[in-house]
Amino acid sequence: MLECRDLATFYDVSQILFGVSLSLAKGRSACIIGRNGVGKTTCLRTIMGLTPPAAGTVTFEGKPLNRLPPFKIARLGLGYVPEERRIFPDLTVEENLLIAERRNPNGIAWSLDKSFEVFPALQEFRERQGGFLSGGQQQMLTIARTLMGCPSLLLLDEPTEGLSPLMVRTLEQAIIRLKQEGLTMLLAAQDMHFAHNVADDVYVMNRGAIVYSGTVEQAKADEAQVMAHLAV
Repeated sequence: MLECRDLATFYDVSQILFGVSLSLAKGRSACIIGRNGVGKTTCLRTIMGLTPPAAGTVTFEGKPLNRLPPFKIARLGLGYVPEERRIFPDLTVEENLLIAERRNPNGIAWSLDKSFEVFPALQEFRERQGGFLSGGQQQMLTIARTLMGCPSLLLLDEPTEGLSPLMVRTLEQAIIRLKQEGLTMLLAAQDMHFAHNVADDVYVMNRGAIVYSGTVEQAKADEAQVMAHLAV
């Protein structure tokens, strides 16, 4: 479904990605693991067209994305959940969700009721303005709002960053449910335990390059090698 080949991405004169290649089959979930500042966010932004690559290719269901603006990439079925959340603080939870509603015949059907089913806390606070939600509730809202566009592929950047252990577990369960429903996902994270629970495949990134790739089972067997790449 998604193919990235030899991506090189820059911010001004600073190169962030160095020959990044990865692939993701339909219905699978992959996690890019790495410390802060190694290029995980830039990788997702590059795929979404927010930081276009200087070299390399991104294809989605056989269609090249390199020259497309982000809104056209979104219309093809990619949904992006940024780490910053970026909800509309003056709109209610329900308004935040409805403003993003769109039908994509190739994606998993989504609705307001399904958002409340997967994220029950949002139903409880459906009339509350987004700015008055906790950090974890805002993260749920950001994910649910992206899903209202019925994406075929969901990109999630550090979905559990800065959240309490209880909220991390709640989000983890929601992501596992999305995986079980067949939604294709690419996540960026730092927690290997989280990756083991939600992903089928693992890519370890260090200094802007993929230094290890394999299934979750392979990563568990190669724990010492993987952790060496994650060490400070």
